[in-house]
Amino acid sequence: MRKETVLTIGTFDGVHRGHQTILSRLKERSQALRLPSTAYVFEIPPRAFFPEGDPPRRLLPPSVRYRLIGRYADRIVPARFSELRSLSPEEFIADIVVGELNARAVVIGEGFRFGEGRRGDIETLRALAPKYGYKVDAVPPVTIDQRAVSSTLIRRLISSGKIGEATRLLGRFPILFGEVIQGDRIGEKLGYPTANLRIADEILLPAGGVYLAQAFVAGGWANGLLYIGTRPSVGGEELRCELHLLALPKTVLYGAMLEVHILERLRGDRVFPSLDELREQIGRDVERARLRIRDYPSSPDRIDG
Repeated sequence: MRKETVLTIGTFDGVHRGHQTILSRLKERSQALRLPSTAYVFEIPPRAFFPEGDPPRRLLPPSVRYRLIGRYADRIVPARFSELRSLSPEEFIADIVVGELNARAVVIGEGFRFGEGRRGDIETLRALAPKYGYKVDAVPPVTIDQRAVSSTLIRRLISSGKIGEATRLLGRFPILFGEVIQGDRIGEKLGYPTANLRIADEILLPAGGVYLAQAFVAGGWANGLLYIGTRPSVGGEELRCELHLLALPKTVLYGAMLEVHILERLRGDRVFPSLDELREQIGRDVERARLRIRDYPSSPDRIDG
């Protein structure tokens, strides 16, 4: 029989400060009971499977999300909600929580819902605990600036370019991971070469504009400007994500995977009447970036390393 475990369940998209509180409690309970901890993690948010829900863009790629969860949990078990959605709340407890995972304790957020039609909740877990032999540790929501921390709220803030507010809720800067691909070199022609990043389609991008950023490049941190937009000043239509480094790298970046921390929004995207005016504005952006970067640590915490 599989060894007993201390269990938590969720999507944990972003692994924000609310998630961190749950996962920290999981680790504490695991140590107190001297049992391994398990995170049962939905690969896709369950709300994506309900008629009223659109699949939300994700805050982190799955591999990075698992790496962050792994800082707290001994074991991560990926879960597919599509294979579980027809289970009643009690069947989910009997088959998954106890049958598959052999949970002796369940650490969960107070708002957790489960089972067919999302009919199960914390009270359901507590009511069935004596029958199935586990204990329930409910973790209340974390509130910051009088708002409950949630992935939905963080997505809304990032989509609006409110990076500072999103950072407070995440407990870290918003992050993008992208492979450097060949571009059309318009930035180079303007005197400000950029690394064009291929970001996975399911990842949420901030609102269009220019952002102060730090990227892990060739084994070290580099400061830069991150542009997100369609490049309307040069007749662009495709959404692009381009990084200009304030100090040119000493190595070719094509094919490299960059970890980019978004620090703050400097301005929104807009159309410039000429390339000369665009070039002048980029110059002003660079000067502002050199001033603003002084307020940030030179070596932020690397996530995917």
